[in-house]
Amino acid sequence: MAGKEPGRYYRTGITLEQLFDKFPDDAAAEQWFAKIRWPHGIKCPHCGSTRPRRVDHKTRMPYHCPDCRRYFSVKAGSVMQSSNLGYRKWALGMT
Repeated sequence: MAGKEPGRYYRTGITLEQLFDKFPDDAAAEQWFAKIRWPHGIKCPHCGSTRPRRVDHKTRMPYHCPDCRRYFSVKAGSVMQSSNLGYRKWALGMT
């Protein structure tokens, strides 16, 4: 029976060191979430427009939609929306 049960020898994945290297800061984790959430470009979570742009003067809400005139972040409309945790903590918890 040895060798048939799932154990550490049969697991594949990423080490803790590789995980911390993948997400060195919140900006890297935010880019990862944005790439997963919007693989074909940014889309407004409020009106569905595909014309939003990134604005640099807003740190908490870095995207602006010219159609509905609202600011939003990658967290908007997701489980992370009302959380004060940073993107890195969410990424480390999810992976």
